[in-house]
Amino acid sequence: MIKLNKNWAMDNDGICVTIFKHGILGKNSKTPGAESWKPVRYYNNYVEAMKGIVDLDISTCKSWEVMIDRLADLRADIERMLPNIPKPTPKNKALGL
Repeated sequence: MIKLNKNWAMDNDGICVTIFKHGILGKNSKTPGAESWKPVRYYNNYVEAMKGIVDLDISTCKSWEVMIDRLADLRADIERMLPNIPKPTPKNKALGL
């Protein structure tokens, strides 16, 4: 799993790229208070997954100022994460990864 920041991560299973959202399990779970990564959406490639994270993250912003700050934070997170994304090979290029 490649963590983008404290809230978002991505993983590639060879078929698709899954976006995960960080959360803490509630008191009714088997392990209350434990950290969890819940799958949110599935994409064909990393580029689409990153666009999806941006869309999901800024959709909760209440003002333009917050949205602009959040976009700047996400851009920095994505630039920091880019070296961790697997390089294209003929096999994963055929899969759209």
